[in-house]
Amino acid sequence: MLGTVAEFPIQVADIVADLRLIRERGLVRIRHTELPSLRLAASRTHVVPACDHGPRAIEALLRAAVENLGGGQLASAAAYTFGLNRGGRDRAAPDRRRRAAQEYGVSRRCARTLPGHAFHHPSASGRGRHGRGTGQMGSQRKDQRR
Repeated sequence: MLGTVAEFPIQVADIVADLRLIRERGLVRIRHTELPSLRLAASRTHVVPACDHGPRAIEALLRAAVENLGGGQLASAAAYTFGLNRGGRDRAAPDRRRRAAQEYGVSRRCARTLPGHAFHHPSASGRGRHGRGTGQMGSQRKDQRR
């Protein structure tokens, strides 16, 4: 008999590793990329049909996660990072990263960490960065420092 979901938890670090692969390779190459954690996550959600665990399911899961960020700069930057925006699917990683950085108001180098920030965003996890319910991210964006 198969084990329960609780017996096979998905580690956040594994999800982040799969997200890095998508960020580097883009949605166009998702079909030829091993993404075991995202496939497992897609199989456990109501966002996609139960029988679909392939590339379309992973893309649907990413779109739902970005939508769950509630709009604004972070959601827009995440969409550009992964090529979820119109015309972004086949853009090269540096182009997507440059556009994400522009949307979020950070340098391109900082934009490399945007997928990680999404996991610490209050709307993604339901709590603040350190579990204190602060609603604050670890570092302030350029427009917040003024």
